[in-house]
Amino acid sequence: MILRKIKAAPAPSAVAAGSQILTLDSPEGWLQGIDPSLSSEDALKLSAVYACVEYICDFYCALPMYVFDTQSRKRITDHELHRVLNVRPNPYQTPSAFKRYSMRCMLLRGSGYSYNYRDPKSGRVVERVPLHPDCVSLEWLDGKLLYVYSHPTTGKQYAFDSEEISHYNMGSRDGYTGVSPLHYASRTLAKITAGEEYEASVYRNNSQPGGVLTTDTDLSGFSEVQDPNDKTGTRFLTRKENLRRAWERAHGGSANTARIAILDNGLEYKPIKIDPYDQSFVLSKEVSVADIARFFMVPLHAIMAGKQTYASNEQNNLEFIQGHGMALLKMVEEEDSYKLLFDSDLNRLRIKHNLDGRLRGDTAARANYYRTMHDIGAYSVDDILELEDRPSVPGGHVRKASLNFVPLDQFEALSIARNANQKKEVEP
Repeated sequence: MILRKIKAAPAPSAVAAGSQILTLDSPEGWLQGIDPSLSSEDALKLSAVYACVEYICDFYCALPMYVFDTQSRKRITDHELHRVLNVRPNPYQTPSAFKRYSMRCMLLRGSGYSYNYRDPKSGRVVERVPLHPDCVSLEWLDGKLLYVYSHPTTGKQYAFDSEEISHYNMGSRDGYTGVSPLHYASRTLAKITAGEEYEASVYRNNSQPGGVLTTDTDLSGFSEVQDPNDKTGTRFLTRKENLRRAWERAHGGSANTARIAILDNGLEYKPIKIDPYDQSFVLSKEVSVADIARFFMVPLHAIMAGKQTYASNEQNNLEFIQGHGMALLKMVEEEDSYKLLFDSDLNRLRIKHNLDGRLRGDTAARANYYRTMHDIGAYSVDDILELEDRPSVPGGHVRKASLNFVPLDQFEALSIARNANQKKEVEP
């Protein structure tokens, strides 16, 4: 799977003056606009983000791909690309692992890249190698788009023509580099992160955001306790700070929940109650989860939120497939068709995904659909069995229609004959 037959990257002096440089290695970081301390890994630690990413990846990686003949409208199962698409894209990845990695790069970085290695003799693509987006930059040289790849361990650079790279992106502001949904969700992510930090602090502090210790005793000045953060040993804690630390050691944290406090020297504890529920904290979290789902265009039920009913969830799932899911697949299909097939093949061949399994629905709906398609002659028995991954049966290839379910090639003759017989019956 090591990159082979790769041209060396052009020296900086070879770049034409005024050529446009488009790079992914921007200082904005993974989330492109979010606080640099919040990386994509931090974003994935938010359950809503993780669920959205996994839902889309699961949807995409489970779909078989095939070469489709647009003229005969048949799948070509013996095409040379079948092994690369459905058996092994490279020696180290399964097709589903390859597609999952590509989709995760798209969702988290905005772009996914794959180097398509062609056999020197046949020119056919025989291996596909995913490239990490952090290691890829786009560069215009003499009006031609190049993909410059920096090896993550050796640092060596390679330059690819655009025909050698399949480039998938979630959307773009300049037409070339992709933009992750996380970029547009930056404010929502920051709000969720702050909310989780607040919630964690509530639990760490025994579900009490804070309180006040009052006393008539003078607490000004320093105590006799050394400051543990002072390495010189010459600085002491103030009396107030010493009292605060003693209180937190005795009563702070979940381990000290409901521990009895003993106060002396006229101390009195007055809690400051700020109930998260009174602040609509839970409602805010639900709204934030819904916001994340909107940015990724994922139905709420898919991330275990929102209304949970079978009928509505099934409909929402179909709407995702027929909407955002279909758009993602269309983008991948168009890119793969152009980059993996020969120009001469594009007149009639396309690469497509098999969505039959995801659109089947429940057993009753599937049975009604098959019955309708069979009765109008659109499906034969073997067609239905193929969709159900069942073997063919003798005579199952014959398509039938109404008129007592006769073969389609005899339908016209039998229809004329029947009409003629009916006409004779009504004649005087």
